[in-house]
Amino acid sequence: MSTITTRPAVGTGTLPLAILGVLATVYGLLVIPVSILGGVHSLAVGGSFLLGAVVTTGWAGERLDPTPGQQRRAALALATVGMLLTVVFVLVNGATFESGEAVSS
Repeated sequence: MSTITTRPAVGTGTLPLAILGVLATVYGLLVIPVSILGGVHSLAVGGSFLLGAVVTTGWAGERLDPTPGQQRRAALALATVGMLLTVVFVLVNGATFESGEAVSS
């Protein structure tokens, strides 16, 4: 007697990661005309979140054949990379602005 186990089509963290990934990617595309480096950085954040969302799907589970624990760890690692890149982005951009100085021509 054989038992067939099926993986869920969508993992637990798929939707939040996908939403964050799409938002960061769209923001990166909007920033590219102003700052290429900032736009690429935001695209890297979005790509990391989107890749983390893809890893949690049943499709990736069937194609790559990881254990559920490996899927969770991979998604967590990619989400952590995305969060670290977000923190670096905020720190770098926050350090480049002068506080309270008005620019006049």
